[in-house]
Formats: sequence, structure tokens, C-alpha cells
Amino acid sequence: MDLSASGALVQLPVAPPTDRQFTARFEWNDTIVALQARVMRSVGRAVRLESATLARTEYSVGLEFVDPTPKAVGAIQQIMAHD
Repeated sequence: MDLSASGALVQLPVAPPTDRQFTARFEWNDTIVALQARVMRSVGRAVRLESATLARTEYSVGLEFVDPTPKAVGAIQQIMAHD
């Protein structure tokens, strides 16, 4: 996961629809940060282990946080400072 105060890039097994809004939850050091997020883009790529015969698709999903609270932004900044 790539995290910033304004959004995140996450890897998911399914591609959510662009512009879909949902509550994203991140856990770090026993703290859960919940933010409203909007799907900005989704890019699929085939993932295959050397020992596997079939590939699966994994999606890089770009999220934008929607009106994050100052408390949520502060929590994200603490996560980024310790990364």
C-alpha cells in the first residue's frame, strides 16, 4: 500500500467501479483509521507464482480520500512518519 494524506494506492483482488465511494479502513499499531474514499482508477495485471499453472488478476486501485477529518489526516501523517 502507498499512503498519503490525500489518498492511497492499494492492491485488491477485484476492481471496484470508478467513482464508487466507500469507507476505507486502515489499521496501524492497534489504531483504526476510517475515511470516506472514492475510487479514482483501477489497473489490472496478471499475477503468477512460479509454481502455479494459472495466473490471477490483481488490481492497483487509486483512492482519493473525501473530506478527511483533521484527526484522520493526523493519524495518516503518523503512519507515514513511521513507515
